[in-house]
Amino acid sequence: MFSKMKWYFTFIFSFLSIIGVMYLIHRQLHHHVFQSEKTLAEVKTYFRNVVGSYILNETVTYETSEGTFTVYQGGITTQSNDKRTYYDFYADANNGEIIDIIERTS
Repeated sequence: MFSKMKWYFTFIFSFLSIIGVMYLIHRQLHHHVFQSEKTLAEVKTYFRNVVGSYILNETVTYETSEGTFTVYQGGITTQSNDKRTYYDFYADANNGEIIDIIERTS
C-alpha cells in the first residue's frame, strides 16, 4: 500500500500532467499557422499565365507602415507577350492574408 506521502505525490504528479496535456491541446487548437502551400495556391489566383512560383516554408518578419508581421515570403513568375515578369509576395503566416506584392525590376 501507498503511504499518505506517496498518495500525495501521485496526486500532484497526475494533476500537473493533466494540466500540461490540456495546455498543449489548447495551444495546438488555437495557434495554427497557415500551411505555406495553401498560401501559395491562394497567391497564384491573383495572376494569369503563371510559369513559376516558390514559397519559403520558414516564416520571416516583415515590417510595413501598418506594423510588423510574421509572414511567408515567396515569388511568382508570369509570362505575357514573350515577356517574363517577376513578383515577390508576403503573406501573413497566421491567417494567409496577402500583405504585399512587389514587382521586381530585372
